Amino acid sequence: MRPRNVLKLFSYSKGFANNFSRPTIAEEDLEKGLNAYSQDLLVELSHELVDVFPGARDLLYYFLDAKQTLTHADLQKFLLDAGVDENDVSLVVDFLLYYGIIGLRTDSGDQYIFGVNYDPKVLQIRAELAGRDALFIINPAFCPALGIPVQH
Repeated sequence: MRPRNVLKLFSYSKGFANNFSRPTIAEEDLEKGLNAYSQDLLVELSHELVDVFPGARDLLYYFLDAKQTLTHADLQKFLLDAGVDENDVSLVVDFLLYYGIIGLRTDSGDQYIFGVNYDPKVLQIRAELAGRDALFIINPAFCPALGIPVQH
């Protein structure tokens, strides 16, 4: 998580603690702060995605109640169901990887853009090499807003 996002999460949590006149941030404030942060992130990146791919309006909302781990086929189905043009699917997957909305599950663990020094080629090539066996994972930061249980 980027430092500015940690600060946002802290700010939301602090706000909830203040609203309930608590002198310290309680666990429930952190939980509410995470939910608010997740919703904010979802809305912000939804707008960003539409700026780049106007046909992908509301795309991220199609992941509502999904499983956190998606097969290559699952991911393609979500994108096509959301109205992404078949010719744009790989570009949209690249966008989702680049912005950390999804990551790639590998033998050595889950990898997101921030774990590969923001070099999208690392994730793109690994996904390409895995082909139809590629497993994608929705970033846990989006799970509260999308109603997805986080896998541990």
